[in-house]
Amino acid sequence: MTKVRWAMVGTSGFALDWLARGIKLGSNAELVAIVSRDAERGKAAAQKVDAPHVFTSIEAIDKNLVDGVFLCLPNPQHAPFAIAAAQRGLHVIC
Repeated sequence: MTKVRWAMVGTSGFALDWLARGIKLGSNAELVAIVSRDAERGKAAAQKVDAPHVFTSIEAIDKNLVDGVFLCLPNPQHAPFAIAAAQRGLHVIC
């Protein structure tokens, strides 16, 4: 079975403690990256959830490593981030 490789966009407690855990528990998914505009915060979050990659923007995501993004952001940020990801050909959940 092929796994969908997800990047978590956002580093809130909910993103890391609940959503990231859910992705990791899935048999057809894996959490491969954290996306945070703050690189240091992103690195800390990636270590916490054992994600091997960190990116600082949707545009910086390496599409050879990531199939889709899971947006865990304030509601007003959903549309711009979802549109940017979709325009890059990434799957989007928000």
